[in-house]
Amino acid sequence: MLLFLPTLLGVSLIVFIILRIVPGDPAYIMLAGYEGDGAFTQEELERVRRRLGLNDPIHIQYVKWIVSAVQLDFGDSFFTNRPIWEEDTWMDYSLRIFAIIGLAMPTFWVGALLLLALSLWFNWFPPLGYTAPWVDLKTNFIQLIFPAVALAYSTNAVAARMTRSQMLEVLREDYVRTAMAKGLRERVVVTRHALKNAALPVLTLFGVQFGFLLGGSVVIESVFSLPGIGRLLIFAINTRDFPMVQFLVMFIATIFLSVNLVVDLLYGWLDPRIRYE
Repeated sequence: MLLFLPTLLGVSLIVFIILRIVPGDPAYIMLAGYEGDGAFTQEELERVRRRLGLNDPIHIQYVKWIVSAVQLDFGDSFFTNRPIWEEDTWMDYSLRIFAIIGLAMPTFWVGALLLLALSLWFNWFPPLGYTAPWVDLKTNFIQLIFPAVALAYSTNAVAARMTRSQMLEVLREDYVRTAMAKGLRERVVVTRHALKNAALPVLTLFGVQFGFLLGGSVVIESVFSLPGIGRLLIFAINTRDFPMVQFLVMFIATIFLSVNLVVDLLYGWLDPRIRYE
């Protein structure tokens, strides 16, 4: 407890000094743009530097910043001119923590935790096994929803992290700033322009993650006692049923390749610059 505040103060001092001594002028980048091709005069550069307080001695800058930070006022972003608190909201933090937990836990562990939580917290254990939907639709849904959640958690966690990082990258592009300058609403710019371009790497990731999803089904079906392809494959391997193993492996490979083919074809729709001859 005694070291908490001094350590936090030391971190603030180190990051403040390093940011000021590394090459690069925030005022120059603001005027020149992310690509560095914007035109401006020296007077405009000095005016922006004065507005940002960059001309003050470094110790004065630090004192001003730390005094404001103690009052939970971390200032405005240099580039969006919005308060820092608005750029990284509580929802963003919550979703990132949720995604990181999903990245850290394997599928079978998530499934086991779901069963444990339902039995301990709600005194209810979901029916295991499999009931056809035409026999009992409600039981079928209950039997499948929790395995689906366990399988999707880690996959969606990876996709969420990738989507966030790509969106942050795309939102720095010139065409986004141009759309904002034209007066388009932020929601329109994000959903119709930025999200579509940010989706390409996410789509690629989904094609790869689909393979892990198929692999995870082998384990999760055993946890929830579901008679699926995964359990059948394990049984065939244990019994050395060569024809069954060969068929199931080829079947899973066909599904995996088909999904990746669809992903490749979707590139041309998402990015007009990509065309297939």
